[in-house]
Amino acid sequence: MSKKKKEEQPVLVWDECDIAEGHAEYLLEEAKENGEELTEDEARKIAYEDSFTYESAWDDLCYELTELMKRLDTDHTDRWYGESKNFGWRSLDGVAESIVASNGKELLQKTLPKCECSFKIYDRGDHIAINNAHHDSPCFAEWYYIWPKFQCGECGEDFRKEELHNTTELGDDPGDFMCEACFNNYKEELHEKEKETY
Repeated sequence: MSKKKKEEQPVLVWDECDIAEGHAEYLLEEAKENGEELTEDEARKIAYEDSFTYESAWDDLCYELTELMKRLDTDHTDRWYGESKNFGWRSLDGVAESIVASNGKELLQKTLPKCECSFKIYDRGDHIAINNAHHDSPCFAEWYYIWPKFQCGECGEDFRKEELHNTTELGDDPGDFMCEACFNNYKEELHEKEKETY
């Protein structure tokens, strides 16, 4: 018997229909508890026209995304590297070398297309994945992958974590993260110092 692979669950979801339907259900429950009459159509009309519900849900989502960003961006550079897959009706792929965003709202504004979107956000441990749907890609085929960038301890430039070397590899304790060029220069300096001592 084969085990069924557990489906990855999003940590955050934005879907205005689900938000409105959830609010309509809440309004119906509240009316029932208070002995008031409210039809499903009336509850839906109120819910879909209630901008506060959307604003509150948006603020909550952006707050939670900001918290996720803080956990991933341990260097606090507010710089991110992004890749898109299957963007739009032409299913294009792309790269954003440097996205500057200090909070969830900024990250979404600088990543997603400027149109009405529904999306699911996944925490992949070392990066954020966003599965998006909109009028040019309505079936959630569009993906965004976003990694924090880290500063080289020597030159201060931003790099993806896998592009950095830790000087603990050379015996430093504690170590420092350096880009390839700075790491090689540092290694050469250490080698020259070793020569001088012999």
